[in-house]
Amino acid sequence: MKLIKINIMKTIKLTFAILLLFSIIISCNKEETEVEIPKTGETFGLGSNLKFYFSSPTNTDLLDLNNNVILPVAFEESYEIPNPPTSSNNLRYNYAGGQIRLDSENEKFYWNTLILGKMGYENHQFYIMISENDIDTLDVKFKFTKEIMLGGGEYSAKIEKLYYNGTLILEQNLDNDSEINPSNEKIFIQKINDNTIISFED
Repeated sequence: MKLIKINIMKTIKLTFAILLLFSIIISCNKEETEVEIPKTGETFGLGSNLKFYFSSPTNTDLLDLNNNVILPVAFEESYEIPNPPTSSNNLRYNYAGGQIRLDSENEKFYWNTLILGKMGYENHQFYIMISENDIDTLDVKFKFTKEIMLGGGEYSAKIEKLYYNGTLILEQNLDNDSEINPSNEKIFIQKINDNTIISFED
């Protein structure tokens, strides 16, 4: 009987010690992630799964190089009109830091680019050059953290909100890494004269 009581007490103490250690680890991690990120202003680019489709009022695919219509370029302060992109089987085009690929599902091309930011600045604005007379705007809100990594701490940035010409196209709940608008992976942009219409359905 005494042996059973001793074993129970040992189990309780061990369980309590494990819970205490676990709470200390969580507390340390929380302290690590809530430190102030230095505003160095260093430029960075985040990859994303966003697919931007561009079309005309007649539903012409503006990214199809057979139409020779537009080549969007992401930039911050100034841009240069890029050389014609190199092609890969006419299904993928790489140029100026972006990619144009064919979506076999709807037989349209989409554009994917890095989301630009500056280290330490939660709000950042950059631009999309459609043509010399047509410049679109991307506004992004970042969340910075200092993650515990092997070999030392490392600052990282994640996209919290992203706006295209003032329209919210992506919003993520970074507390649990789940997207609030997961269907917004495909962004359909229609160019009508000087107007830009954004939707999430083709």
